[in-house]
Amino acid sequence: MDEELMRLNDAIRSMTYLPAEKLGLNDRGKIEEGAFADIVVLDLDTLADKSTYERPNNYAEGVVHVLVNGVVTIENRKLTGKGGGMALRGRGRTENV
Repeated sequence: MDEELMRLNDAIRSMTYLPAEKLGLNDRGKIEEGAFADIVVLDLDTLADKSTYERPNNYAEGVVHVLVNGVVTIENRKLTGKGGGMALRGRGRTENV
């Protein structure tokens, strides 16, 4: 049984903008000029979690494109081998990963 627990827009906001705002990361969690380009394009018709307790690193299906800091890391559902991420080590301190 599919049960709608939260509207999709509210779920996305609670995973992106709200945590960034609480941590004082004003350039994350939103799409606007000057912000880091962290973008995920989903196919909602095929979106499904494929991870299990035995295989927690299985990727979800339905993830079409991913940009991390403007770097395309998934394109047409395939990993590109490029990474644009950085670990946040406290406010304002970052480390490339």
